[in-house]
Amino acid sequence: PDGSDVNGFPLDLGEKAKAGPALADFNGNGRDDIVLGTDDDHIYLIYDDGSTAPGFPFTANDKFQAAPSILDIGGEKIIFAGNNDDYLYAINSNGNVRYSVLTGDNVNTSPSFVNLNGSLYVMFGSRDDRVYAVDISGNSLPGWPIILDGNIEGGIVFSDLNGDSSLEITVISDAGTLY
Repeated sequence: PDGSDVNGFPLDLGEKAKAGPALADFNGNGRDDIVLGTDDDHIYLIYDDGSTAPGFPFTANDKFQAAPSILDIGGEKIIFAGNNDDYLYAINSNGNVRYSVLTGDNVNTSPSFVNLNGSLYVMFGSRDDRVYAVDISGNSLPGWPIILDGNIEGGIVFSDLNGDSSLEITVISDAGTLY
């Protein structure tokens, strides 16, 4: 609170990060840990003391240029991150891939989570003009992905916009269209 450095920080990874981190307590000590993607094809899980978690960094085949998202599934935290190698990765807290979803182009959106009819889904966009929805095991929601008129930009947001007790999904494409 006084502006002084926390023990173990600042931390120099020697890599560039384009997007912000995600925070969650992975080691159960009551303090948030840091998950960060880099332009050097890595996802880092950095504990609150500045040390890198065992099994990390996770390495993909291209850059991570959107902020990762974290979901607690049955007491285990899963990291979801889109990559320029056209995959969305679901990464376990030990650094192993839980599953991956291949798209038609770069995945430059941060994954969003939504509960639909009692089932949890991960939604994300790709530069292939599609919005994807997969369950927590990586299986596509029936009828998805959906095709829009441009590359999907930014995050996907859920809200009951019309007051009918059902969530609407809001997405923006690079064509300037709000869906």
